[in-house]
Amino acid sequence: MEKLLNLLQEFYWENRKFSNENWLLTMTNWVENLSGAYAQTYIISLQGWFIKWLVDNDKIDLEKLRDLDISDNFNYEYFNKNKSDFLISLLSISDNPIELLISILK
Repeated sequence: MEKLLNLLQEFYWENRKFSNENWLLTMTNWVENLSGAYAQTYIISLQGWFIKWLVDNDKIDLEKLRDLDISDNFNYEYFNKNKSDFLISLLSISDNPIELLISILK
């Protein structure tokens, strides 16, 4: 969990034009408590750009992501073309998206 919070803070400081300090405090509190549906939804959404930032900044262990036993029909072509979209799709159908995300962080 600490790794995710540190990455959220790093994301915030690099992208302050999208947010403000209240956003960071709120997001941190919600994620620490895993009680905020908004925080979880924002973190895994396309609109938040956090997942894309994680992939683009090499914060995701792509080998772990590829090795997840998620489906017999794992689409490697889609995965290789759109890693962030693939990850967002995967997180959106997960029962525990934050735990899944934490499990594949570097």
